[in-house]
Amino acid sequence: MSKKSGITCNSTHNYQTKAIGEFPSSYLKLQINRGSQLVYSYYIDLKEDVKESDIKNAFFRVRDDLFK
Repeated sequence: MSKKSGITCNSTHNYQTKAIGEFPSSYLKLQINRGSQLVYSYYIDLKEDVKESDIKNAFFRVRDDLFK
């Protein structure tokens, strides 16, 4: 699992998106590998810092996608 907060974009191509506050400021990524092979990946952009509830929701999503 990886996460990052405080993401900023310096590209001039995204200035309109950044101006209206729609640009994500963090992300959460969860990967499941079998050996070196990727089996499942979950990724979500977030507009605020990653919270515990975001992590729980990611695990629930993995469970639902893989075991139901």
